[in-house]
Amino acid sequence: ILYDSVNKKIKTLDENILIYPGHGSGSACGKNIMKETVDTLKNQKAINYALNGTHSRNSFIRELTHDLPDPPEYFPSNVKLNQNGYQDFDVVLEKSLKPIELEKFISLSKNNNTVVLDTRNHVDFAKSHIPNSIFIGLNGQFAPWAGAILKDTKLKILLICDDGKETETILRLSRVGFDFVQGYLDGGFDTWKMSNKNTNNINSVSAKELKQNISTNTNLIDVRTEFENNKCFLKNSINIPLNSLEKNLEIVEKSNTYHVYCAGGYRSLIAASILKKNGFNNVVNIVGGMSEIKKANFELLKK
Repeated sequence: ILYDSVNKKIKTLDENILIYPGHGSGSACGKNIMKETVDTLKNQKAINYALNGTHSRNSFIRELTHDLPDPPEYFPSNVKLNQNGYQDFDVVLEKSLKPIELEKFISLSKNNNTVVLDTRNHVDFAKSHIPNSIFIGLNGQFAPWAGAILKDTKLKILLICDDGKETETILRLSRVGFDFVQGYLDGGFDTWKMSNKNTNNINSVSAKELKQNISTNTNLIDVRTEFENNKCFLKNSINIPLNSLEKNLEIVEKSNTYHVYCAGGYRSLIAASILKKNGFNNVVNIVGGMSEIKKANFELLKK
């Protein structure tokens, strides 16, 4: 229903009108956002959890906001950019799309307010990466998680990219307000590896392997949202949502070995990289996350 402020009338929308969502699946701007990019009002009224019941104004608000996670810390910065204006992407790309030779890359990485961001394939990152680098892979919900994890849009970013992915990475970071990319390592991770510099890795196990070796002493961290955790979780696991992990590191002991899981394995590897960067040396990623855990017939609990 629309209110016509000119003619002072209430108009009912045609049920065949097309609706294009303002946010996509996985966005932190709402919960249970569908993957569909266009639909009719009629179908949405039938399948949308917020529309397919009889709601008062208050119950509608409760339905939409219940279990809604806190907005990422970069959101206020994006609001200011929308209000005050921002640089054209061509300008951002011109200053950011710069190959950096190895020694200068190392020197820049030591500066304050600077992070090395690795956007390669998750398998390659787990196998070998630059110590203290953060993983956020391009093949997932890259931009929202970059915003949620990096938080400060003024952060200076040094990139490790798969060959040919540099422009895409800079573009997707810029879309969430991160315009201070300093450049990318010339030759990518191969340059680092061939120079015989120290590397790090993240151990991984399959759900089947975990089931064979799990015990009451196995430390488990679930980095999914509280909403996901409430539906099902592994016994003896602690829930620390990924977007709040770095704030809650005091909950876990650096001397322990932690197995980390999420829904499908993307967030858990990001979490593992954060833990490694903060001195947690014994971190194990559960490949495939809850999706594979369910297939392995673990005992699952729910709240």
